[in-house]
Formats: sequence, C-alpha cells, structure tokens
Amino acid sequence: PGVVSEVSFPIIVTADIEGTVQLQRAGNDVLPLGNIEIQAVKKEPSTGQLKVIATASTAFDGFYSLSGVPTGDIVLRINPDQLKRLLLNGETEKALRLNEETNLLNKQDFTLTRTADTKVKE
Repeated sequence: PGVVSEVSFPIIVTADIEGTVQLQRAGNDVLPLGNIEIQAVKKEPSTGQLKVIATASTAFDGFYSLSGVPTGDIVLRINPDQLKRLLLNGETEKALRLNEETNLLNKQDFTLTRTADTKVKE
C-alpha cells in the first residue's frame, strides 16, 4: 500500500504497407495476380543476414496489406522461390525506410512479366 510499481512494457512502433501485384502480358494487358507472397525483410545487425519480419498473400484482385511492420530500413519483396517457380521477373524488390511518422505506406505496387511463354512448372 502506498507504493507505485513500475512495469516496463516494450513499445515497438510499426507501420502498414499496402499495394498490388499484377502481371503485364503482351499487348499491354494487365492481370491481377492472386496468392503471391509479399515479404518484408530486415537485415540482422549482428549477422548481416536478411530475416523475414512480416508476410502477406495477395487476394484474387492482386491487393495485399502488410500490417505491423516494425520501423526502420526494410526491403519489400516478392517471395524469391515463388518467382522462380512461376517464371516471373520485373521489379521484385523495393527498399523502404519506415519511421514513426509512417502510419500507412500505400501504392507499393509490383508489375511483373513472365520470363518465357512456357507453362508454369508444376
């Protein structure tokens, strides 16, 4: 009684990232790509290796939303294994800097092309 206890809670400032993923075909046709995994990766200070800190999958219309991404320098990318399997290329990574003022970073769009006109590997 009469004593105030101090309880320490870690506070991590986060931001949300939104965008779309689409496939550009011949003749400038653009199709939304669903079920594509978007990753937010950050370099580990101690090892220098990249670590996935948040993931999201695109909806049927190509839209994705990553919530709760810790602030700092991150790389937003499409899962590299999925790119190889689906024979996709284009701008597949974006370097971003999130800070305490970044609440929502939207319009982080990716437009991909197919590497070859062959069928997708099973």
